Amino acid sequence: MSLDHKIIWNELHVPDLVAANEFYGPLFGWSTKPEECDTYVHFYHGGETVAGYMAPHGGPGSYPHWHVYLGTSDIEAYVKRAEKAGGKSLMPVMDIPHTGKIGAIADPGGAVLSPFQVADPERSSWGHGGTAGKFCWVELLTQDETAAKDFYTKVVGWELMEAEFGGTQYCMLMPPGASPDQAQGGIMQMDNPEVPDNWLPYVCVEDVEATAAKVKELGGTICVPPATIGTHGKIAVLIDPQKAVLGIYQSLGTDC
Repeated sequence: MSLDHKIIWNELHVPDLVAANEFYGPLFGWSTKPEECDTYVHFYHGGETVAGYMAPHGGPGSYPHWHVYLGTSDIEAYVKRAEKAGGKSLMPVMDIPHTGKIGAIADPGGAVLSPFQVADPERSSWGHGGTAGKFCWVELLTQDETAAKDFYTKVVGWELMEAEFGGTQYCMLMPPGASPDQAQGGIMQMDNPEVPDNWLPYVCVEDVEATAAKVKELGGTICVPPATIGTHGKIAVLIDPQKAVLGIYQSLGTDC
């Protein structure tokens, strides 16, 4: 199975792993395994891994955030394309035994997307899920939408599809030849010049309003309140107690 052009993994970087579990566990029904605490901790949902989390190592990207990984079958070629297109490699390609090779690339606007050449592409938990509690979308928020489109079509090979959501034009990121329901994410032009470019992942939920209320109960905040996006769904954006930002999405159809 090819994972090229697909968002395959999300990873939380925060200093307090216990606090992260206490927030995200009850929020999304995620669980962890204590025996992983000395290595790499996963969030599980329904027995499947949905994300990882770890303490930042320092240096670039050491602030609390959700990190996004993109599948590739040739990470060295990917890094070369990214650097040629104006991106910056933030680390040497790292070979993780039994897992695969990873890198970290900042695009010309500063947003970081990590290429990931996995050792076992047949593992079922790679990629986005279609049920509540699993990641379902990712969005690049950028100060220069035109430059971002140019970079990611050259580097990732995504095709662009313009669509209208709630009266707003929106650019979706598509694997080559894919149908709209296989879109991996989107690009949105920001209107706040003080916000740096960033990738924002979304988790599917059954009820955005109820989840937003739960965020507040657990000590988080809502920075974008629940809003309906045309006839497609509802979204909100939260900030967890350690200041990592994450989107939530409720489908109004069958596409979650």
